[in-house]
Amino acid sequence: MTQDEYENAKAEIEKARSELKKDFSEAAEELDEELARLRAHPGEHTVEEVEDAARQAREHMERTRAAMEANFTELEKQLEAARAADA
Repeated sequence: MTQDEYENAKAEIEKARSELKKDFSEAAEELDEELARLRAHPGEHTVEEVEDAARQAREHMERTRAAMEANFTELEKQLEAARAADA
């Protein structure tokens, strides 16, 4: 692996990580907006049901984000291993 290949791969990982952070931030904002709307007009749902659904959604988002971050970390380890193998 050349230095350029290494730098390009590292940059791609960082770009994907940054995009993931942005996407999850936007999703959290959308969830907050939807929760506010449902609190104001719960329809057939109780406030407790709305709050529970929001909590579950946040927990799911956090688990998903953490899993994706772990994948990035693993990719970085593999990248470092490939670089070391070529040294």
